[in-house]
Amino acid sequence: MNSMIRNFIFVSILLPVAVSCSKKEEAPVLDAETDNVVFESPGGTKAVGVSLNPGQKLTALWQGDSWGKVSVREGNSGVNIVVGENTGIDERTANVVLASADLVKEIRVVQSGSAPFVEDLPGELGFMQFAEVRTVEFNSNVEEWTLSGKPQWVKKLEIKNKTLIIEVTENTGRQPREATVTVEGANIRKTLKITQDGIPAAGTYVNPIPAGLVLTGIVVSVSVTAFALSLTL
Repeated sequence: MNSMIRNFIFVSILLPVAVSCSKKEEAPVLDAETDNVVFESPGGTKAVGVSLNPGQKLTALWQGDSWGKVSVREGNSGVNIVVGENTGIDERTANVVLASADLVKEIRVVQSGSAPFVEDLPGELGFMQFAEVRTVEFNSNVEEWTLSGKPQWVKKLEIKNKTLIIEVTENTGRQPREATVTVEGANIRKTLKITQDGIPAAGTYVNPIPAGLVLTGIVVSVSVTAFALSLTL
């Protein structure tokens, strides 16, 4: 009898403790299946699963430049990370910030750069003997270029905003002149040949007036002279 009483008292004490423990709320949880997401240069979409306790709400924020975005998947089960194409040659990074209850977690997003390229950059430019400034636009994903081998008669040689700018001085000599310039950027190396005519030889004359007008003038002049001679005779 005494044993039964003791068991009843023991159970009576433990039961409220067990009930109170079962009613205690679970601590919030926030965990992602990875903290580092890598994209190749073309970009795309990747899903990252997230673990939460029931009732928790998930929010996500893209932290970085506007080349990517993040959205929470249905049911707070994770996030979708979307990035656009990286046309530059440099790797770029951003962070996705997850938050739930008082917990915060970051996911690092990395995207590789594209292979460097250049299009429409000429291999040779020719100039007449006169001083001249010329610009040539080209297409490339390389931002920084170096140019070497500029001769003294080339006053300016530079690249700005995908535009080659070259200025040559007048060639006051009879001999033509030429130079080869090296253009380098990233792992691209190209050569540019620059040529310039000399002053034409004595007796050589390039008439800027259209040939038809010159010939007409000569015909008229001869005709008038012939008419004058016929009157004299």
